[in-house]
Amino acid sequence: MLSAAPSFAAATIAILNNDGPGEGFNDPTAATPVGGNPGTTLGAQRLNAFQRAVNIWGATLDSSVVIVIRAQFDPLTCTATSAVLGSAGAVTIHRDFANAPFAGTQYSAALANKLAGSDLSAANPDINATFNSNLGQTGCFTGTFFYLGYDNNHGNNVDLIAVLLHEFAHGLGFQTFTSNSTGAQNGGFPSIYDRFLMDDDSGKSWLQMTNAERQASAINSYKLSWTGPRVFADVPSVLAFGIPVVKVNSPAGIAGSYGAGTAGFGPAPTAGGITGDLLLANDGGGVSVTDGCEAFPPGFFAGKVALIDRGTCTFKTKTLNAQNASATAVIIVNNVAGTPAPSLTDDATITTPITIPTVSLTLPDGNTIKAQLAAPVNATVQLDTSVRAGTDPQGKALLNAPNPVVAGSSVSHWDPIATPNILMEPAINGDLTHNVIPPFDLTFSLLRETGWSANALPNSILASGGNNQMVNVYATAVPFQVTINPPVAGLLVTFTAPTASGTFASSGTRIGTAFTNASGVATSSSFTAGANAGTFTINATVPGPGTVPFTLTSVVGPLTLNSAVSRKTHGASGTFDVPLPPSAPFGIESRTSASPGNHTIVITFANTIVSGSASVSSGTGSVSGSPSFSANTMSVSLTGITDVQQLTVTLSGVTDSAAQTLPDTSVTVKFLLGDVVPNSAVNGSDVGQTKAVAGNALTTVNFRADTNVSGGINASDIGLVKANTGRSLP
Repeated sequence: MLSAAPSFAAATIAILNNDGPGEGFNDPTAATPVGGNPGTTLGAQRLNAFQRAVNIWGATLDSSVVIVIRAQFDPLTCTATSAVLGSAGAVTIHRDFANAPFAGTQYSAALANKLAGSDLSAANPDINATFNSNLGQTGCFTGTFFYLGYDNNHGNNVDLIAVLLHEFAHGLGFQTFTSNSTGAQNGGFPSIYDRFLMDDDSGKSWLQMTNAERQASAINSYKLSWTGPRVFADVPSVLAFGIPVVKVNSPAGIAGSYGAGTAGFGPAPTAGGITGDLLLANDGGGVSVTDGCEAFPPGFFAGKVALIDRGTCTFKTKTLNAQNASATAVIIVNNVAGTPAPSLTDDATITTPITIPTVSLTLPDGNTIKAQLAAPVNATVQLDTSVRAGTDPQGKALLNAPNPVVAGSSVSHWDPIATPNILMEPAINGDLTHNVIPPFDLTFSLLRETGWSANALPNSILASGGNNQMVNVYATAVPFQVTINPPVAGLLVTFTAPTASGTFASSGTRIGTAFTNASGVATSSSFTAGANAGTFTINATVPGPGTVPFTLTSVVGPLTLNSAVSRKTHGASGTFDVPLPPSAPFGIESRTSASPGNHTIVITFANTIVSGSASVSSGTGSVSGSPSFSANTMSVSLTGITDVQQLTVTLSGVTDSAAQTLPDTSVTVKFLLGDVVPNSAVNGSDVGQTKAVAGNALTTVNFRADTNVSGGINASDIGLVKANTGRSLP
């Protein structure tokens, strides 16, 4: 039996009923109309729900060829607490047909037919879709059934229309035909989907990868991104800022942000977060004393963040026990290897309100923290609001890439960290709507890029500038330039350098981005080589044709002194530098410090510095302790420095990592407290300048007016400048 979508749709979608008598769509079990679904039998309500989902997609898509979905209800994999709800995919795939946008590229049947303008496999349906006939029965997600209404009022049941919209999207092209487990392309050809996949670590498109590289990319959690311009443009209207993290504040050896999984119960972490020392669970009994499955003594976690191992009981049980013992937050550590940190499911049998946030960590991250608990470990459970939930730092949407691979889930779904929840995550979430377009969802945004809407995409990318360069370590390279053909303006190009090879000025990291202009040209920001000599490959990737590599060779050049500054920290406003000769004509330090007479000079060299000494060769003051070295910088602490003088610091025996030694050289700095302008005299101009910027946030332009380095410009600074008016350097 065929059932077609109404004629008002931009595409006609027909349902081919593949169920036998008395089952699935033909189930005669009496049913009461629900949520706008008028069917009076279970089979009729199922078919009506299918038609509702078909109408939504039919009104969204555009195709002159009828899309045929062969559908049936059959038993699928179940346990008492989980179930496969359904599965769908293209019945046939096609390449190199008439009007194919890319040669040698596989397309799902429905999309290929739309592009070709004819049915390329008329003897076959386009999509096959199977849904779980046992859902809700004993042993199959027991007690949780498909909700067949149109109004999304599903309660604790599963909204069938949302499931249908999800599975139909797979059949329409929201899937790769490349093996996630081996990386092998279907028949040796990529799918159109693959032309938009990029590994954030290597910066390579799946087009240019080997099988082994694709296999590794499919399990590179939070690092598999979608490069298409439509999704990139729509992400800001769909996804919110904020990803859950555990930020370890101390000890310093493990400090940093650790990616965390979210819980389906209790309050979500906030930007401010919950901070406290971590305490490992000890419930005194059961399978494990650290699993939190037995009640803790009253107040066991008072004022602390509970660290609990996964296993034995539900996640919500662990949190409730910790909450009852006065924990401020809960971190559950996974008990098996794999990434990312797992999502923590709800336990509907527990009705006590959960009032503290719960997150999860991977087993390796949890073990790293446990090894330092004696320190103790202080951490904050919070949201990192610098990144949208479901994107990489560059704003590209992330695909699901769990380790190990999950059949039917990996790659062909969005990453489940996406917030708010969206349709094409691996699991059907209860807060989904029946919308497939922004600002509710990104499903149609992705399908548009694969060919469901006319797209201007290039078919080639060339390295047109900056290739095969040789630069000194720490030196700035000529920007990298690509040209795409045919020219398309506004496409995001991602430039990715290997770890420790250098940084792009636009981001301060090894990854930079640029947009193509009307001529199809994109130019990276300047790239500064790092400390390591060697030959590096920088990958530039664009949607469609994929990746073009650049070669950059960094060498250790002659050892020279590049620049020197006088550096001070201005409270919470950060660090600011006064340039010194020869890069600055004046080189006047006009600031004091918490310990008057103490100053720090930072000298930057062409190469990595490993040793050297410093002494005051003229002026009043001395070097305090030995210099410190970091990469290509040498920091010299000065003490006993008097005001209104010129001081010379002589550097001796400065040696780089290539054993080159610099001849003795000098750095000169002048000291005149209150010389804000600076012009070697403190006068009304300095007072006026300080008054003019009082109350403003510190910047690289006005920081000299914060003469007492408090972090703000205020009356104290004005008074300090006035008190020194009339003094000048000789």
